[in-house]
Amino acid sequence: IHPDRIYFGRVRDSQMVTVREWCSPGVKRNELQPVETIHNANWWNRYANEDDVIIISDVAAVMLKAPEGVRDPGCRNFMEVLLKDGQTLNGYIGVENYVKAEFLSTKSLLQTIGLFLNAEIKNQLLIEQLTELSRKDQLTGALNRNAYEEDMMRIERKRVPLGIIFADLNGLKDMNDTFGHAKGDQLIIRAARLLQESFEDGLLYRIGGDEFIIVFEGMDQFRFRDYMDKESHIIEKDSIFVSLGWGWTKNSASRERAQLDAEQMMYHKKAEYYRTHDRRRSS
Repeated sequence: IHPDRIYFGRVRDSQMVTVREWCSPGVKRNELQPVETIHNANWWNRYANEDDVIIISDVAAVMLKAPEGVRDPGCRNFMEVLLKDGQTLNGYIGVENYVKAEFLSTKSLLQTIGLFLNAEIKNQLLIEQLTELSRKDQLTGALNRNAYEEDMMRIERKRVPLGIIFADLNGLKDMNDTFGHAKGDQLIIRAARLLQESFEDGLLYRIGGDEFIIVFEGMDQFRFRDYMDKESHIIEKDSIFVSLGWGWTKNSASRERAQLDAEQMMYHKKAEYYRTHDRRRSS
């Protein structure tokens, strides 16, 4: 086949984004790289046949009705195969300015390639979903211990400034024993939300039942200390009792030392909490 342009794109965040483009000799690449919204894609779907192929043999005839900017003005005709999983649009592959005498061979080739691309997209989406599940705490939505260990290996190699907060939720065992684990789970969720909102510049990880770590990659020492002085006081005034400790290092290769400093400070503050509340730690 001999079209002016062949393109392949994925659907991400409700936008159809061109990710690959091949042009015939002498044909300039599409400098505008138009991004089509799902709304615009749905508009073009009226021209799709039962095989999910859109064929526009005369673009000029329909351009007046088309959403502004969804097609290159130099496009005379185009053919596009929609890559779907059920009713969900995952991507597309198409050609612009195809040779009309090659209509059937162009359509057949696009559909064949589309089958392989669609299978590959589905596999990639499955891998992405499994990866997300392996890195996310299902109760709170925070990153989990597995994600923390993976990310720390990467960050340590970068040798950048690193701030670490170690947070521990107080009274969880009493909550579970008195009101049941469902109430305890609600307390954990509230604590995670409080930490996320208070320390939104960092990445939040739930590394244990009532333990969280927040990581600030690339934050200098003075900014980190000021940040902690401000936000830790806000946390201490909240009705959810969380003991915080923090540490900082100029070189993330020393991450374990900073984490140990944060953990020791947290346990010191936790001991103070239980002394203030006149009972031994039972969680």
